[in-house]
Amino acid sequence: MNEQGSNLRRQKARKALVVGLWALLVGCGPSLPPAPIEPTMDPGFEAGAPAEKPGLIEDEEEGPEPLYPGDVVAIQMIGGQEQESRPTPVDRGGYVHVALLGSVKVAGLPLHEAEARLQKALARVDRFSQVSLALVEARGRHASVVGAVERPGHVVLQGDMRLADVLAEAGGPRSAAQEDRLAALGDLDGLRLVRKGQVLPVDGRRALEGDPRHNVRVRPGDIVHVPPALAARVMVLGEVGRPRSMGFRPGMRLTEALADAGGLARSADNADVRVIRGGYASPRVYVASPKALFAGKAPDVLLAPGDVIFVTEHWMSTVGQVLERVIPATTTAVLLGTTMR
Repeated sequence: MNEQGSNLRRQKARKALVVGLWALLVGCGPSLPPAPIEPTMDPGFEAGAPAEKPGLIEDEEEGPEPLYPGDVVAIQMIGGQEQESRPTPVDRGGYVHVALLGSVKVAGLPLHEAEARLQKALARVDRFSQVSLALVEARGRHASVVGAVERPGHVVLQGDMRLADVLAEAGGPRSAAQEDRLAALGDLDGLRLVRKGQVLPVDGRRALEGDPRHNVRVRPGDIVHVPPALAARVMVLGEVGRPRSMGFRPGMRLTEALADAGGLARSADNADVRVIRGGYASPRVYVASPKALFAGKAPDVLLAPGDVIFVTEHWMSTVGQVLERVIPATTTAVLLGTTMR
């Protein structure tokens, strides 16, 4: 019964997709609204540009950095007979283990307070010696960088590392060679900086541009998540040289996407290109004329993530032939419950 029900749901989804695409693709071109120059120019397109992130104003008068488990410190006792300092790790519980003193907890304390605590422990066995404490390696001060970056994992925070520095240390967002350019596999626009369970309102792209409100200082324990750019795709289908799905790039325009897809085929109607935007639940369908764009008689169209560009033929013989080209590229996403965005 479960398998039969699943098959029935798949059939219904396929049928709904066919009916929806039939209406979208074979409708009379001139009756469709022209594609807006920018997605946000159409108030009916709710999936336009995402809300702008305000960034953060950081407190410039921060206290001294505390010690963390994993840090390595040098402890020297200076007295009648000066002792050589030795690198000592702060263990997972936050303790350092010192001969004569035993285990002393220093994690969470600034260096001078940790030194004072060691001095107090030393005074119980030696009232005349002094303790000197220095940080050798800040191994415990790290952030996690996960997702679509070249080298995911822990990044040791050395000095005043900021978001752009941490991303660079992780190799930056992943990319792949795509013909004559690098295609982004990591979505900087979707970057999240998580601190103590809270997502900070910073923009990854503006951080890399050096905006101080977004290129904030990364703290130990922060998590930087760069999601994959799989959802940020543009599909070019129909009468083009190479029908394909390609990575969306901010500022990408219709002429650029058509060129990346090998240009218009001879059979293409260069005055009637359909742009489907917003997903199939509540799509917006526009018509654009590459002929007018290439002739400089119409402005180029700025694309949105998830756009489907369908280039019609001079003659659309049957609905079946049109859907035969579109459905293989879109059915999988619908049946798996994903979206084009």
